[in-house]
Amino acid sequence: MAATPRYSPSSTFSHIDKVAILTHTSHNISKVVTSYLVSFGAKLIVNYVFSATTVEEVVHAINSSWFATSSFPRAMVIQADVSDPAQVKAFFDTVEK
Repeated sequence: MAATPRYSPSSTFSHIDKVAILTHTSHNISKVVTSYLVSFGAKLIVNYVFSATTVEEVVHAINSSWFATSSFPRAMVIQADVSDPAQVKAFFDTVEK
């Protein structure tokens, strides 16, 4: 017997028209969390400080999947050091655009 998913996208967990901000952790965690949030309709902003390579791979995979269309990407990457107040302000200014 196949395992039943614990959660499935539904109006109960809808994140449609909401923006989720994920500060970069490890590649595997980012991949799982971003896929989960996007499956419930969230738009994603993925933050990194030093290396964009892994987060760009995750974001590219999301924007290339069924979650997005060519005219409506579901995720984007923004670089900012969240320990620097000026960069945090610039980060949120970019997110709000």
